[in-house]
Amino acid sequence: MNPLVALHRIREDGFRIAWERMRYRFRGRTRRLEALRTIAQQGRDGTPIEPAFARALGVREDELAQRVAELDAELCARGMAGSDGGAIAQGLRESMPDVVTGVVARADAIAAGDMRWLAPGLPDFQGNIDWHVAVGGARDNRWPIVPIDQIQEADEESPGDIRRTWELSRHQYLPLLSMAWLFTGETRHLTALVDIWRAWMEANPFGKGIHWLHAQEAALRMKAWIWARGLAGAAMPWTPTDEIRFHANLWAHAEHAWNTRSASPDRNNHALTELLALDSYCAAMPSAPLAKRSGQAIHGAASEEILRQFWENGAPGEGSVGYHLFTLESATEWCAHRDALDLPTSPSVKQRLSAMTEFAVAMMRSDGSWPRIGDVDDGRGFLLQHDPGDRMGAVTAACLLFEVDPPPESADCAESSWLGIEASVPASVEPSRNAQQHFVEAGFSIERSSGEHACHLVVSAGPSAFRPGVSLAHMHADGPSMTWWIDGRPILIDPGTGMYGGPLSRRTLFRQTAAHSTIEVDGADRFDVTSSRFGVERPPAAAPMTITSGSGWSLHESNVSAARSGQAAEVMLTRWVVHLPSLPALLIIDRARGAGTHTIRRHLHLGDTHLELQKDRAVLRDSEGVSLLDVHARSPASLQRKSSPRSPRYGIVDTGDSLCFEEEDVALPWVGAILLGPPGFTWNWVNGERCSLALEGGRMIHIHLQDWRPIAVEWEATD
Repeated sequence: MNPLVALHRIREDGFRIAWERMRYRFRGRTRRLEALRTIAQQGRDGTPIEPAFARALGVREDELAQRVAELDAELCARGMAGSDGGAIAQGLRESMPDVVTGVVARADAIAAGDMRWLAPGLPDFQGNIDWHVAVGGARDNRWPIVPIDQIQEADEESPGDIRRTWELSRHQYLPLLSMAWLFTGETRHLTALVDIWRAWMEANPFGKGIHWLHAQEAALRMKAWIWARGLAGAAMPWTPTDEIRFHANLWAHAEHAWNTRSASPDRNNHALTELLALDSYCAAMPSAPLAKRSGQAIHGAASEEILRQFWENGAPGEGSVGYHLFTLESATEWCAHRDALDLPTSPSVKQRLSAMTEFAVAMMRSDGSWPRIGDVDDGRGFLLQHDPGDRMGAVTAACLLFEVDPPPESADCAESSWLGIEASVPASVEPSRNAQQHFVEAGFSIERSSGEHACHLVVSAGPSAFRPGVSLAHMHADGPSMTWWIDGRPILIDPGTGMYGGPLSRRTLFRQTAAHSTIEVDGADRFDVTSSRFGVERPPAAAPMTITSGSGWSLHESNVSAARSGQAAEVMLTRWVVHLPSLPALLIIDRARGAGTHTIRRHLHLGDTHLELQKDRAVLRDSEGVSLLDVHARSPASLQRKSSPRSPRYGIVDTGDSLCFEEEDVALPWVGAILLGPPGFTWNWVNGERCSLALEGGRMIHIHLQDWRPIAVEWEATD
């Protein structure tokens, strides 16, 4: 690294993070690699784990069964946050019969090996799950069962998209089998649970195959196993041999996750979810070797990681909404578990978790969807219901636990019952017609409005500051961009993430500037997202966003640099977004300053609409042809319909319509404007001073400008 760059990073991140980087470079990375090599060698040797487990417990092999029975009793007594599974099941049978029906139906599908619901591309295995099926490649492709140091997980030659195969072995659906038994009293669901455990352990010897490749996969699976076992209690239909093998594997998961944990000085969701799962393991079994040896250190590290990765206002340092929800789910289960066991959690940590919950609530729309900003793989930090796509219940449970007003659309949720949280949702205050939240450092402004039109607007400028020691690898080159949702319909969308595996070009396509509703200068990305599958060039910091509000309108202002490192001329971009939710309408004014001539493209990526191009406007219609919005552009741009990438769910790579407003040979400074508004409107511009909208029926709205910056909105009275 260039010495000047290194000095700048030290000044920006602080000496503590700089010291962590140096220590990891010369010591931590080597230690982790040695642990991985040891595990890979055990996979090559085919060493059984039971003798090592007995040695770790300090007992002879003929004493192992008795010691395991003690551990198992400890797990069943302490391993779930809800204290009485039978009573919880009875309460849900009475209060939420639809939830019971859904869980039992899903458990039946799991027992039959039908995993089509879990992730796109997973098949109906018809009884025998192939834990190494390669999804996204040929059906007969499989991931090799070889020592983990021989696996290439996400390159051009990989058998498929590893992330969806991992979903199979995270086993977050296994607690549903125990729940189904609690609901019905039928042991067939517990028999299926034991059969799945046996099959998985047989097919995944320690140190071999993709499911031992990362500490996070072991940690998530370990937490799911603890819940599935704890809910079943004394009814588990297994043999003493099964019990020993289960606990030996659980011990191996914990040791593996701790020894190979993510320890890079630039942390991400992996590091946090690993530590939270490990701390839950130690809380569930305080007499386990890892708990006695490192339990206190693990809890301290987990608490510190929460404070490290999230801003004081709750926004994520990683810049991804999907991974924010992922870590919040994991942290909610962790904190509820500790509360149920009367274990202390630092007030500062609970305060940060409360703020994280407020950020999640701000991002949730009334239909339970959320903007797919940054990378998102749709993984769940924890799952206690039958629909992995429904996150409203998990967010509501976090609201109840951390004393945050839940979304107005939330209802009683089964998750809070299983977690031992008060099950009823308190009365929520109806949101104001123009409720706004601003997360300055992370670069988000969010506006929710109710009334005649329910709108949800998110403007993302990019971070104005970077959380020291937090990875940026899941960011997209998207600022300043926006998503806009009206009356349950996505109008402007973020593309999401197609898949991590396969061609690098497909992976990076979703991360590039042109894939977002933003401004593109000279065909360049705002920062480099194409050189690495899981790395990005450090983005230039945006100026802090500002929000101005008036009667029936709001202004969101963003200022960013369009330049990448190595570009000769810097172009500064300003975007003003005026939101008029009662119409609804969105005025987007873009200004570029700098030198020279450039090609400027403004992209609008459209959601659930049908696009029709007319002579002077674009018209957005619904599926029945009814006009929703008109789109006008002020400058003489070349208006084009383009096909753009999008992924409504991880693993689905799709395309949809986008609007591109292109101008070539533009001399700076330059200003352009786009207005999305009610069907049939017309507008008139007085350069730099006023934009007037004439609506059908004769109503006029005047947006007053000062040097192109909107400063006031005048609503002309109607007769």
